[in-house]
Amino acid sequence: MQTSNRVLIIGLDGADWRVLRPYLNDGIMPNLAHMIETGVSGTLRSTIPTHSAVAWASFMTGRNPGKHAVYDFMQRAPGDPTRMVGANSRSLRSETFFDVLAKHGRQIGAINVPMTYPPFPVHGFMLGGMSVHEGKPYTFPESLVGELEDRVGGFPVNRIRWRYTLGRWEELLDEAIEVTKQRAHVLKYLIDYKDWDVLIQVFVSPDRLQHPLMHILDSEHPFYDDALAQRLKPKLCVYFKLMDDILGRSQQQVGKDAALMVISDHGFRSVHKSIRIPEILGKHGLLKTRPRAAAIRLSRKRLLRPVARWIRTAFPAVFPASNRNVGSPMQMTGLVWPQTQAYVTTNTSQGIYVNLKGREPQGIVTPGDAYEHLLDNIQEILLAERDPANGQPLIESVMRGKDSYVGPWVELAPDVLFVPSPGYMPAREAHLQSLRWQRGDHDLDGIFVTAGPGIKCGGKIDGAALVDVAPTVLYLTGAPIPEDMDGQVLDIFADQRLTSIPPKYEKSRPADYEAAEYTYTQEEELQIEEQLRSLGYF
Repeated sequence: MQTSNRVLIIGLDGADWRVLRPYLNDGIMPNLAHMIETGVSGTLRSTIPTHSAVAWASFMTGRNPGKHAVYDFMQRAPGDPTRMVGANSRSLRSETFFDVLAKHGRQIGAINVPMTYPPFPVHGFMLGGMSVHEGKPYTFPESLVGELEDRVGGFPVNRIRWRYTLGRWEELLDEAIEVTKQRAHVLKYLIDYKDWDVLIQVFVSPDRLQHPLMHILDSEHPFYDDALAQRLKPKLCVYFKLMDDILGRSQQQVGKDAALMVISDHGFRSVHKSIRIPEILGKHGLLKTRPRAAAIRLSRKRLLRPVARWIRTAFPAVFPASNRNVGSPMQMTGLVWPQTQAYVTTNTSQGIYVNLKGREPQGIVTPGDAYEHLLDNIQEILLAERDPANGQPLIESVMRGKDSYVGPWVELAPDVLFVPSPGYMPAREAHLQSLRWQRGDHDLDGIFVTAGPGIKCGGKIDGAALVDVAPTVLYLTGAPIPEDMDGQVLDIFADQRLTSIPPKYEKSRPADYEAAEYTYTQEEELQIEEQLRSLGYF
């Protein structure tokens, strides 16, 4: 055995040092400050794209998307890559570190980790996270729902849908505080009354607050509102103190024999202008839409969608779901495929797909030289785009999907990936218009802090990545590490433990591993679509 530590992981979705540092400096988060002083801290590199579906999938597997097959909240439908269906836990095509722990007799508890709904069997317990279908079982075992309701009042699923409270910021903060408190009660109960070797709970409220409120959390935001910042400061202090109290109480509960790890799946940055990649492609003759398609889409979205959604939900037998599936994106509506060489699926994908012969149903680009030339052309176009108001580039970096990922599922990746420049984000607003409600978007660097037995005191770590967490947790528990994990065990130890007790590796589960398929019902599709929309992802 290498070590036999228990590990408690607190995930703070979207937490960023730039947001937390003022509260640390003002003494509002003393427990986090103590962890930094007595443990190891630094940044944690996320994935591309930087959203929760891909990031938490990479966290759970310790692998890049080329090995676990999740590239977006939506995935291209088998047999027709121009159609999209919702991604979920069954989309994972790689084993998780939960599976490895079970194989070696360790017990896992997973609470509200995105991409764990529908919940799947583990050696322990699970509360599925993100886009939970209300009214359907969301725990493993199913009996856990009733137990939590009886003992602590239940676990609030979904919630904090910030687009429903735009402008009513006190209401949003009150909900975030209420939901976080109740979820913390569940964590407290499960720590004390369940057996576990590794326990992970993800709190999504940082992400939900930073999307609409970065213009008061970042004093350098172009839309910074000092009056609003002062008005909301008391509630924000309550919220961040609550998060810190959760860390302090949890550390006391697990005692000195367990390591506490605080991570985020990505960071956050301020944004103020939209980028419309389809418009850029169209300007250069690479994408063609039907006349007035944009106007028709806009009117339908603003005027008819709420009514249509209510009708479909109230009368499913009379108005069955269309064949577009959940989330067939607006970017793909109205495309003239015979005149389209490249297209975008969703704003969250940070990618562009080629309309490739033999892959897309109406592909026009020939594989080989024509395909490679088109990729070069797209890269040059994106890097050359400038904001005429200030001359700033719109895109920070561009790369090819097949150069960015490795594994058996690379073929599912976008052909081109891009990272927007600071201040800009792909959005539904017109190209280079001020964003109407988004004030923050995901950034590549999240947070990492860990403290506990055998861990360095006051140490700093550079170059850590989200995929490194899984092998590090396995090493801490004494379990072997699958040989095809992309992550490495982080050097967080006070002694030379990695030299004296090197990590042990084992053969990975076959790469064609597939969990049991899960098909959404019409009602579930509508709920998921609405949930993603309420979080600004759709």
